[in-house]
Amino acid sequence: MQSTSLREIVEIIGISAIVGSLIFVGFQLQQSEQIGISDAVANRNERENALRTQIIENAAVWHKACADEPLEPDERHIAAAIYDTYSVNIVSAWITSRGGLINSDQLQRQIVYGAAMQLWAFPGLEKLEQARTSVRKLRGMTGQDGRISALFQGIDHRLAELNASDVQPDVDIALCGIT
Repeated sequence: MQSTSLREIVEIIGISAIVGSLIFVGFQLQQSEQIGISDAVANRNERENALRTQIIENAAVWHKACADEPLEPDERHIAAAIYDTYSVNIVSAWITSRGGLINSDQLQRQIVYGAAMQLWAFPGLEKLEQARTSVRKLRGMTGQDGRISALFQGIDHRLAELNASDVQPDVDIALCGIT
């Protein structure tokens, strides 16, 4: 009888150790997820700061591009580079918001609405996007990655809604490209 009770005690200790290990693994997963979210937010902040720095360092060119004023060839390069950074930031934010780290319908809607508003309010940005799309087509890159096709469809849909509205854009040029 004593060996049975010793066996039960050992089994209870073993089960307790397994349960304790599972709880510890659960805490580690939760901590890893929080670290991932923090890293994603920090990376997004770094990208946003880099974009703002590009805009500030080339404000005159960028404002001309946003207002759809004529640009010299070297200015077009600068404007295209800034727009590329802007566009990559939007795609990166979208992927982060859909990738499980910060899965949020509200955040995804904000990204779509913000990008569409920028294209609507600043005609020069829409031309830069059209030029970027043309280059992708020339390179044979016509299909969108499945993870981001909903982003571009959402932006197109929201842009069509804004274009159909009676509201006139009245946004300070200083906000062009700032999300």
